[in-house]
Amino acid sequence: MAVCTITAITYPTSSTSVTQGSTITITWSRTGLCNNWNVTDVKLQSNYSGSWTNVADLWNSSDPVNSNSLNVTLPSSVTNPGDYYRLKVEYELGGFEP
Repeated sequence: MAVCTITAITYPTSSTSVTQGSTITITWSRTGLCNNWNVTDVKLQSNYSGSWTNVADLWNSSDPVNSNSLNVTLPSSVTNPGDYYRLKVEYELGGFEP
């Protein structure tokens, strides 16, 4: 099985400031054979209570990891503004290997 790894989210960064309800383009770097791998979910997570928990599902579909980017719309409101947030990008092998 081919191995594909998203090695880093290159945008937004830890110093990026975004506005609630805005659309942002997530970009990433990757290594490996990613031809048949697809991004399947993007979640917004918060660290309000000392552990990361899902706050919102921002995107759920299938897009090639090789695209290196994806547009998502942030929620127009969050329960605890000012908390620490991060994006969780999930991806998986799709289809058959050649």
